[in-house]
Amino acid sequence: MRYGDVNYQPANSQAAEPEGGLYRTILESSDQGFCTIEVVFDENERPLDYRFLEVSSSFERQTGIKDAAGRWMRKIAGDQDQFWFDIYGRVARSGEPERFENLSTPANRWWSVYAFKIEGSARIAVLFDDITTRKRAEAALRASEEQFETLLHQAPLGVYLVDSDFVIREVNPVALPVFGDIPGGPIGRDFDEVIHALWDKEYADEIVGIFRGTLATGEAYVTPERGTSSRPLPNITSGGLIESFCPGANTASFATSATFANLQSSQILRSWFRQFPSSRKHPCRT
Repeated sequence: MRYGDVNYQPANSQAAEPEGGLYRTILESSDQGFCTIEVVFDENERPLDYRFLEVSSSFERQTGIKDAAGRWMRKIAGDQDQFWFDIYGRVARSGEPERFENLSTPANRWWSVYAFKIEGSARIAVLFDDITTRKRAEAALRASEEQFETLLHQAPLGVYLVDSDFVIREVNPVALPVFGDIPGGPIGRDFDEVIHALWDKEYADEIVGIFRGTLATGEAYVTPERGTSSRPLPNITSGGLIESFCPGANTASFATSATFANLQSSQILRSWFRQFPSSRKHPCRT
C-alpha cells in the first residue's frame, strides 16, 4: 500500500499532512518503531486480526519482521498473544489512546507502546520501542534482591544494613539481640541515635565514626586484635562489610551508599557467610 493511501493524522487532528512532507521525514528519521494497522472484528465485535498498512524504516530493526506492509499479524505469527489483538481493537473502537508495556511471547521481546486512533475505519497508529534489555535487567535485579533476602534472613550469623542516610534498613533475626531493647525495633531508626542509646558516648562516637568513614570513602577498616576486650571495634572489610560490636558474636553489617539489595551485596554476603559455619553458636543468643 502506498503512503498516500493512509491518513497518518490522529482522528481528532484538524491538520492535513501532504504526502512526503515533514511528518514523513520525522517518521523515517526516528529510532522509535512506527506502524499503522487496521483491525478486523467478528460479528460480535471481537478483534480477530490486524493488518499492517504502513511501517517506518525502523519497524524491521525493532521487530525483526520483514516486508510487513499489507500482511496480517496472524499470518506472520499465528501464536501471537491475544492481548495485542484485544488492546488494538479497544483503541480502534473507543478512540481512546493507550500507553502500555507488554511481552510478545512469539518474539520473546518486551515493548513499550503508545497506540492511538487515526482516520479510517478501525485504523490506529502505533509507536513502540523494544525494552527487552531493560526488562531483563529488572528481572535480574528482582532475582538478586530475592536471593539477598534469602541469604539475609537464613544466615547463621546476624546481619544488619545501614544505608547512605545512616538509617538501619535491614536486621535479620540473629542480629536483633545486638540492639537490645530498642523501642519499636531498630529498623528505620537513625543508626547514630541507636548506637548512642546502646553504648556510652565515647565508644558510640567511635563506632559511628567508623561507619561514616566507610560510607564516605568505601575504604576498609580492619579491627585490631581483640584480645580479651569486652567491647571490640567493628571490622570493616573491602566492600563495606562491618563486623559488629557484640562481644565475640558472629554478627555483620553493611554501611553502603548503594542499593543494598543487589548482586554485589549478595556476593559479599556469600563470601562472608562461608567464614562462619552454621554449627557455630552465636554468643549473643540466649
